[in-house]
Amino acid sequence: MTEFEDMTAAHAADIAAIESATFAEPWSEKAVAALAGESRAIARVLVKDGKVAAYYSMYVVEGEGYVNNLAVAPDRRGKGLGDALMRDMMYAASLSGVTALTLEVRESNAAARSLYEKYGFKPAGVRKNFYPDKENAVIYWLDI
Repeated sequence: MTEFEDMTAAHAADIAAIESATFAEPWSEKAVAALAGESRAIARVLVKDGKVAAYYSMYVVEGEGYVNNLAVAPDRRGKGLGDALMRDMMYAASLSGVTALTLEVRESNAAARSLYEKYGFKPAGVRKNFYPDKENAVIYWLDI
């Protein structure tokens, strides 16, 4: 059984390490710690062997969830944790009254796009030159 828990500032160092290993512009440990205390956010972690193995966060505004980041630690990838993230995220969002989720993903990130589409997210547009390296972002939406 995969069990998630609410993110706290104590998880910030592990999450910042995953951010650095995953994203070109990672969130700092300080930014992650601040997010953990944000009243408008849903932020959850999966802890395995005393370390964060996966996490996600979103801001909730007027019934919509804007997904900031979700990631799996590099040494934990390929073990179904992406699916676990998606299921927990959608469940937590619905419990919070969220009726729609949105996110952006790199156009070239086929693995992430496939995961989002597997869970019903639909492409809804493109943000041209969204990333610092000028790669486009695909905007995804899901009505819950």
